[in-house]
Amino acid sequence: MNRPNFPDDQEGAYLKFRDQINTFKWKLWLALIRTPPAPEQLKQRRIQHDWLREFIAKVPIRPGDGRPAGVSPDGVRRWALAYLEQELADPLSLLYDPMTNSQFEVFKQWMKRSAANGLSNTVTNIPARALGARAHNHADVEKAYSYPFDIQLPFEDEVRSIWGGGGGAGAHLAFASNAKFRGRDVFLDSHGYRQVFDIVQGILQVPPEARYDATNKLIADWSRKQNKGDIDYNDMTASLLSLRGAKIAVLKVANWFEADRVNNAELHKLITEYGRTTISVKQLPPMNRRVGVNEPRFFIVVRSHEGRLTVIDLRTREFGQLHFVSRLR
Repeated sequence: MNRPNFPDDQEGAYLKFRDQINTFKWKLWLALIRTPPAPEQLKQRRIQHDWLREFIAKVPIRPGDGRPAGVSPDGVRRWALAYLEQELADPLSLLYDPMTNSQFEVFKQWMKRSAANGLSNTVTNIPARALGARAHNHADVEKAYSYPFDIQLPFEDEVRSIWGGGGGAGAHLAFASNAKFRGRDVFLDSHGYRQVFDIVQGILQVPPEARYDATNKLIADWSRKQNKGDIDYNDMTASLLSLRGAKIAVLKVANWFEADRVNNAELHKLITEYGRTTISVKQLPPMNRRVGVNEPRFFIVVRSHEGRLTVIDLRTREFGQLHFVSRLR
């Protein structure tokens, strides 16, 4: 039986390809060093697999839930059970070997949360939930995806994060070696904790005394004194503002493939000719909508006070947050 054929986000697969390859190497290594299971391990695996079978059989199918391409509404249950059996039998699956009791408790809690999204999403979430559960040797559900991770690797690298899949990449580990190419997936908070973004250092928390005023002068003064921070998001005006003399320009590309064809010299020229200190993001859709090639996302380039460049894919905004992917040049 084939895996579900969901619409593929080629950009996500492009940015995370090295992560996917390293995740495959890690899984292959686990399979190669596997020893014949002891009777107690076989019993534990059978208990865990039976729980998952019973759980999936009880997840309701709702009319508005998604389903994989080519599967009819009355065939979702049959597809889900077949998908599960394939996952359980795959020697490279993280369900092939039994989890520890602590890991399995985490896995069960995450699967119960996935069930709120319907049967199709619950089933396709299984690899990501198993990955998250195996990341630590504790039963703290809220820290199941938190750095640092208890993951031994057969090569020199470091696991920085765990990706739940989607974006054409599937469930995989995110490695330090691919951090620059993958870029940062950022939710910049304009309310609450209030943040600014530094293109080198990433998200920076703004102290309470500088978090907000009508002109953003307090944040600008704080950024200048701290000598860090390049852009700030103001949700009230739906605008992105530069800090410390940084410049922003719209980059007229449709995707990351086109963006990567623009060299640094061309980006510097674009900033010199069209750079400004603020840009509206009102055209961005709310966060609860899927961003695809036909959505009003757009790209910008930011040049910091120090002359560093980053390309940013502005995606969504809602609830005082701006979502974007930033890749430093």
